[in-house]
Amino acid sequence: VLRAYVMNDAEVIAWLDEVPDLWDVYPDFNRWEQRWELGFYRGIEGVVVHATVDENEDVWIADIFDPNVLDEATARQEARDAAIALAYTAEGVDDALNGYDDWTTYVEQQREEVLQAER
Repeated sequence: VLRAYVMNDAEVIAWLDEVPDLWDVYPDFNRWEQRWELGFYRGIEGVVVHATVDENEDVWIADIFDPNVLDEATARQEARDAAIALAYTAEGVDDALNGYDDWTTYVEQQREEVLQAER
């Protein structure tokens, strides 16, 4: 019931580029949140549908999203972690920061593949 409903939903079909047969489908029941999660994957692309089914077999789609897109807080944390890792690549930085628990770094994009760090 769930899979048939989801595969006939216009928004889901749009997320799947109008060709749902090209996607692998992995249904899973999340027992903590009491909802179904249908993961659609094609290579590295992904779409996840959260849905619920009641006792009358009525289906509601709660949300549809790309699991590869980071939320803002996660993206900010990953950028912070990358800046810290980059700062530690500078020669002698470990000795210079020895004993300092609260320090900051500034990172600036120089070219697409190169970041420059200053301390």
